[in-house]
Amino acid sequence: MEKRKWIKRGVPVVHITNLDKEFTVDHIIFKSHKTTTEDGRQINISRIIGVELNSVSSDGKVEKTVVHSKEIVPVEVAMKGKLEAYKFINREGEYQGY
Repeated sequence: MEKRKWIKRGVPVVHITNLDKEFTVDHIIFKSHKTTTEDGRQINISRIIGVELNSVSSDGKVEKTVVHSKEIVPVEVAMKGKLEAYKFINREGEYQGY
């Protein structure tokens, strides 16, 4: 898994409050606005405001959920256990660069 920009379409993730339910990243939701710098140039500023996730319900329907990017953990990390998932959320140890 690539450290920077690991949240991409199709990546399997779990929410930190429920490590058993798997989601798939659909897309990142950005909020953009233009601002003027001190020297008069206009620049576009984008911020991540959430991540849209997909899951399949028990009746086969696709459910969409929007969560904050700091609340999701890659499945490969969550499979190592709850403690490892919390280390990822807190960006501790080997997860500092994510």
